[in-house]
Amino acid sequence: MRRRHPSTFQIFVVRDRDMLKFIFGKAPTEVRQFLADFRSEVEKALLLPVELNIYDTQFFAKEDGSLDFSSTSSCFQLVGRESYDLNDMQSLLQDPNNSELDQIYIKYNVQAVQRCALTIAKAEASWTQLWVLVLAAFIGIAAFGAGITTCCLYSGDASKRINEAAEKKDMVGFIAAQIMLEGVEKSMGREKIACRRSAENC
Repeated sequence: MRRRHPSTFQIFVVRDRDMLKFIFGKAPTEVRQFLADFRSEVEKALLLPVELNIYDTQFFAKEDGSLDFSSTSSCFQLVGRESYDLNDMQSLLQDPNNSELDQIYIKYNVQAVQRCALTIAKAEASWTQLWVLVLAAFIGIAAFGAGITTCCLYSGDASKRINEAAEKKDMVGFIAAQIMLEGVEKSMGREKIACRRSAENC
C-alpha cells in the first residue's frame, strides 16, 4: 500500500494597498532578467527569515496616470513568521543603517520604494466652483417657484372662467323663463278679450 503524505499549502490574499513597489530605472524587459538575483540579494541583506514575493513588472505609472516607458514598477510583499504591514516593510527596506541594501539598490538601479496602490488626492473645491454651485441652486429654486406661481395663476383663471360661465348660464335660463312667462300672460290676455267679445255678441 502506498502511504499518503499530507501536504501543506499557504494561500496569501494580497491587495495592492497592502503592498509596496520597487521603481527601477530600466525597462521591464531588462528588469525581468535580473529580478530573481535581485530578490535573493535583498532577502540576504535584510538578515531576517523573510521571503520577498515580487508579483509583477510593468511600466511605471506616474501620479497623473501617464506611463514612463524608461522605468519599471514591481509590486511586492514581505512574508515571514510575523506579519509585516506597510510601515514595517518601509522601515526594513529603507533602513539608512543598512549599507548592504543601499549597494544593492545602486547595483540594480532602484530609484525609489513606494506604495503599490496609487493614492488619490482629494480635490479641493475652488471659490469659482462654489459660486457655480450656488448659482445653479438659485436657478433651480427660482424655476421651482415660477412653476408653482404659473400653476396657481392658471388654476385661479380657470376657476374664474368656470364661475363666469355658470353665471351666464343662470342668466340665460332666467331670461328664457321670463320670456315664457310673458308669452303665457299675453295668451291669457287674448283669451279674456275673446271671451268678452263673445259675451257681448250673445
